[in-house]
Amino acid sequence: LRDLVQAAPAGGVVIVVSPADGSQWSTAEALAKAGRSVVVVNAFTNHGYAGCEHAYYYKPITAYGSVAGTVMRRYPGDYQAYDSRGQLIRSVQVPLARQAGLVQPDLRAAQLYCQDKFMKR
Repeated sequence: LRDLVQAAPAGGVVIVVSPADGSQWSTAEALAKAGRSVVVVNAFTNHGYAGCEHAYYYKPITAYGSVAGTVMRRYPGDYQAYDSRGQLIRSVQVPLARQAGLVQPDLRAAQLYCQDKFMKR
């Protein structure tokens, strides 16, 4: 991957599939800084490198083995929580958590809300 920074044509598009470690995320960021458009596909959010932003994000929220809701994002919008019927949960905000160069949605409030609603059904 490191050789790709010089080999990829300027102004080109590079698709990075399932980056698994920090060096692969760093290479993707270097490609973007060198003027290439970078699309990262199927990246684990727990490896969410701070230099990249989710265009699309989908995370099921479970409660006791059942899907109780989801958190989704469609660029350029915000991360939003939905209940198990697909209704937007307006009272729940999904901020980004930043830690040690990683960025990922903070799902705690959505998880608690969906678990509570699931138990009251």
